Amino acid sequence: MTRSKGNNRFIANCIRYSLFYLPYLIFLLLLLLCFFCSPSAEDLAINYYSRLHGLGKFISQFYHDSGSRYFSFPIITWLCNGNFVLSHYYIVLIFLFIALWLLLLLFVKTVTGVLTEDIPGKWIMWFSLIFLLSVCSAVFEIASFFYWMSGSITYLPSLLLFLLLLTILIRTSIIAKWKIANFIFCVVLVVFIAGTNEIGLYFLVLFLFWAQCLYYSIH
Repeated sequence: MTRSKGNNRFIANCIRYSLFYLPYLIFLLLLLLCFFCSPSAEDLAINYYSRLHGLGKFISQFYHDSGSRYFSFPIITWLCNGNFVLSHYYIVLIFLFIALWLLLLLFVKTVTGVLTEDIPGKWIMWFSLIFLLSVCSAVFEIASFFYWMSGSITYLPSLLLFLLLLTILIRTSIIAKWKIANFIFCVVLVVFIAGTNEIGLYFLVLFLFWAQCLYYSIH
């Protein structure tokens, strides 16, 4: 009987630890997929034309002729201008993946700090990783959103900055006090989120409208 209880406890611990570490394994596999990505035709075209016309002239011509609404295009052009990033394509992808997890971690830590202070750090990391995997499963096309450099730089920074904006608003409104530096920084974040891409702009407008309604309903 004692041996049976010991075996059942061992099996239960194995299942519990497997379920706990499974999201980390999935996240590691997602990171490893970055090493199998390669530049797309658009990345190579940007590399060619930015070298042909010059970096500044190509960016200026693109904004003038195409009327691009993206703040991210100069960053994409700068990264694609040389051979290093195109030869080490995984660097940008892994960086954005990890940056998303860290900002989700900061956001979850801030929210849980408002609700309760009894949640251990390992569970905050676990919940933030679950949110990250949920984002990966919900995006319209994970290949373009995470594994295509031009697409990831176009769409991911708006999400990163939006999480940072939410974190600052929560910390300054509930945990700390508003300072002029925080206000100016939030204004800058709003400008960059609105200029990153149209999806970020739509979500930002809806969020600001909700925040304004919430503010007036409280006061």
